[in-house]
Amino acid sequence: MDTNEIDEILTLLKANETFAGAKESVLASLARQFEVRECAAGEEVVTQGRRSGRVFVIRSGQCEVVEASKGSSRSVALLGPGRVFGEIGAVSGRGATATVRVNEVTQLLVLEATALHKAMQECGELATSVLRSMQRYL
Repeated sequence: MDTNEIDEILTLLKANETFAGAKESVLASLARQFEVRECAAGEEVVTQGRRSGRVFVIRSGQCEVVEASKGSSRSVALLGPGRVFGEIGAVSGRGATATVRVNEVTQLLVLEATALHKAMQECGELATSVLRSMQRYL
């Protein structure tokens, strides 16, 4: 990943409330650890009930969040560039609370849960931001 890509990721992280308040040095370190993943329309990135062990940031494109309950499913959100998902499972180690499916060709930034855990241990402000973000969905 080149410097421009790292700067772009850093900008996305700073603009997202999940990472708000974290020290710039911590965010810069995290930005270097993301991997880029290209996804086709219809691809299921996260499956409700299954562990993924990753946090995702949408770089471009759109994803749909779908919750299944009692044999039916419903769309609960559309996520676009800059939005984060997967943080609940990454932090808790539990299965995903919803399925996330790609609606159109999408580029995701993917961070392993272990990298997020380490950064949260090093930066209390990041831990607070991530936990506050998670509260909205629980």
